[in-house]
Amino acid sequence: MTNYYVSPSGNDSNSGAAGFPWLTPQRASGHLLPGDTLWVLAGTYNQDSTTNKFLYTTDIGTPLQRITYRSVTPLGAKITSSGLGSPPVAWYNQGDYCDFIGFDITTGGTDGLECNASHCRLFSMFAHDVTAFPGASAAGSGIKLGSGFTDNWVYNSVVDHISNLTGTDPNNQCHGIYMSSSFGGIWNCKASRAGGWGFHLFHTSTGCSVFNCLAYNNGCGGYMIAADSVPNAGTTVANCIAYNNLNLASGGGYGLREAGVTGLNIYTNNCFFGNAVAPFGLITGGSSVVNSVLADPKFVNYQPDNSGDYHLLPSSPCIDMGIASGSPPTDFYNLNRCSGLGVDIGPYEIQQTTYHGAG
Repeated sequence: MTNYYVSPSGNDSNSGAAGFPWLTPQRASGHLLPGDTLWVLAGTYNQDSTTNKFLYTTDIGTPLQRITYRSVTPLGAKITSSGLGSPPVAWYNQGDYCDFIGFDITTGGTDGLECNASHCRLFSMFAHDVTAFPGASAAGSGIKLGSGFTDNWVYNSVVDHISNLTGTDPNNQCHGIYMSSSFGGIWNCKASRAGGWGFHLFHTSTGCSVFNCLAYNNGCGGYMIAADSVPNAGTTVANCIAYNNLNLASGGGYGLREAGVTGLNIYTNNCFFGNAVAPFGLITGGSSVVNSVLADPKFVNYQPDNSGDYHLLPSSPCIDMGIASGSPPTDFYNLNRCSGLGVDIGPYEIQQTTYHGAG
């Protein structure tokens, strides 16, 4: 279990040890063994000069010895690209059993980070300003978990400004977090200003857990639960907020909607308010939506562009209205949940009095 380091002042001919860091994250590819950690110091790491024109990671961990990619300063290590590679992404991972912690990711291509592997976890990531090729060929996401893989999870992460909110996603294919993997989850995450849906489950997505998330000001809606290869069944969406989502493409304007092939899913204890068409729209004869809060969640300082404070006011109807079973044990800032009478709806617990800046 070895620690390696990358620094803007490093050199790729170095050993990667603490006093001799590499210059590029790509230099680590092929060198990391199960249990190893790559520590990336603060700085901007543009991938346009690499062979693939994106950060390409393939090293594989094990269930007990995962490979970890970690920004030394949370969100201080910035992975960027112009989207010139194939695929046109900033980071493309094909290594199983990997953790990604605290990176800032942006690209002029289609996807910020694309993970075509299984058993991966993303913590405290910020994927934003992804161009997603607006227009007739628009498609992309901030974070993409690939089809045919399993057990991928996203925790406490933010995606913002994927494509644009100007009708530039006519195909409804530019999303915040795009989950095509099975039996994974999205916990305590926020999605805003995606041209399509804030959170979109599709393809082989089934049996997933979506808890305590916030989707607001997205072009087509908050949460899309769908599949095509196998029925999306056994998925739970709970304790989530869908707020002020728009209707800029066909089928949009819902807080939560089903499409494609779905089975019996659980949609419980969510808050829907201000969505352009309706709180939710389900496939006839399938699941039901229960215990919803259909009222303004009352944020401390709502702004449509990720610049506000999305904690709940003490007068919020979402306080203590979540379901505890299956919910994350901690909130967006890893503070304990259910410290009051119950779990709050949304990424933050109102009972926690220590704020950590706007977010």
